[in-house]
Amino acid sequence: MIPLRSPFYEVKAVLYDTKAAIFRDVRPGEVVYFTTILKHRGSNSRGGAYAADVSMFNIHNSSWVTKSQSEMANIVYKLFVLEEIKDWEAYKAEQNRKMWASIGVIQEGESHNEET
Repeated sequence: MIPLRSPFYEVKAVLYDTKAAIFRDVRPGEVVYFTTILKHRGSNSRGGAYAADVSMFNIHNSSWVTKSQSEMANIVYKLFVLEEIKDWEAYKAEQNRKMWASIGVIQEGESHNEET
């Protein structure tokens, strides 16, 4: 078995409300990623292959859901606008700066230095 993991994605928008608990709790600004395992899934008697399962993990609330690849793609593309986070370290630094600015520790535009 070979585990496969996507890059991190920031949820830019939620397009529709849903009753599904895991998807209902996703908010703009949260970060998700997708995983699957590369392994033989088998086939049915008609010669068709079984679908691979894909898990979506929300790092903000440590929740995940597993669906078939086609179900997950259908749900995600209908519900969310996602943007790939190309530089994870820069993203984390920017989120920390926003957090410190929001509680008044630093002024907007400054950076937080723990030594000061």
